[in-house]
Amino acid sequence: MADECGNNPGPDYRFGWGMINVADAARLISIEGMDGCQQYVEGSLEAGETFAINIHSMGMWPLKATLSWNDPAANNTNNSAVNPAGVRYLVNDLDLRVDHNGSTFLPWTLDPNNPAAAATTGDNDRDNVEQVLLLSPQNGTYTLRVVAPGALTDGPQRFTLWFSGNDAMDLDRTVSGVVLNSTQTFAVQQDLSFGPAVNVVSPAKINAYAGHAVRLVPGFHAQSGAMFHARILPGGGCGLMSGSLKTDNYPGSGFDEPIGDLRSSEDQNLTLEHTSTFTIMPNPATDVIRIAFQTVQNQRVSIWLTDQQGRIVQTLQNSTILEPGEHTLPFELSALSAGIYYCILQKGNEQETAPLLIHRL
Repeated sequence: MADECGNNPGPDYRFGWGMINVADAARLISIEGMDGCQQYVEGSLEAGETFAINIHSMGMWPLKATLSWNDPAANNTNNSAVNPAGVRYLVNDLDLRVDHNGSTFLPWTLDPNNPAAAATTGDNDRDNVEQVLLLSPQNGTYTLRVVAPGALTDGPQRFTLWFSGNDAMDLDRTVSGVVLNSTQTFAVQQDLSFGPAVNVVSPAKINAYAGHAVRLVPGFHAQSGAMFHARILPGGGCGLMSGSLKTDNYPGSGFDEPIGDLRSSEDQNLTLEHTSTFTIMPNPATDVIRIAFQTVQNQRVSIWLTDQQGRIVQTLQNSTILEPGEHTLPFELSALSAGIYYCILQKGNEQETAPLLIHRL
């Protein structure tokens, strides 16, 4: 993991990939250890083969895929020449591609004939590290492809593919017929259920992350001394964005909404759910957002944005009476700097809060 350096996003000839960020690397490895939050894969390819894996993004965080491999030694010898024309030192030219809804996204590439120029995207045939970065991905499934050339030296070629900004691998999951007695984390995109015949015994520390609901059904039992911690997190809490990216400066996924702790219990029939009924689009956003919500009767509606300390930084809607129905309201954000904010929607006596990320291009 690296923080962006230099004047432009992407790699450059002066700073390479940027400044190493050990903390982000540790966080990404920690998330990989969660049951359901895959963040990397290792594999190998024969000549002409393609490896593919599908991941999901809610569109809340940038999506980043990074491919690296140990390339065999080149036969060419560089005799202190700087950027010799027409010389290639890459032996096995693997290619990284990201596909979504009929579009294919290509990795960063640099122009050795113009080393001061900003990185662009295209076919990278010089480096054994390739990266595709989508700052504002759409909600949906993305296919990451690693393509091997038609001929390989010392094949098969092994590789490692890291990806961040993706959600939990499973949409829903039921855990049943098991004794949980250690530290373990479960994560899903939507609904996570425990039971029947689930026993959480000391010294277990169980974390349950879901995007919509965590359900404890009859037959679930937590022994005294054990801990069961449930949280509602977007995408199951897997969508960490690592590294400062210069153009958006995301600080990471950081949203942590604890919804319930269970340290001891008898059989449970409990549902912990995310109850937000309004949507912010897009999120992350730049200058304009649209907030969609419903009213079931004539209601007085107010909408505010607050900073992370809870201070109101912008009033979007002030006590406007709206008729029953579905509403989508646009709002201008150009006066706010990049960062994390919270959007508060008040309808009558009801109040809901959702996180909002603002980045500047």
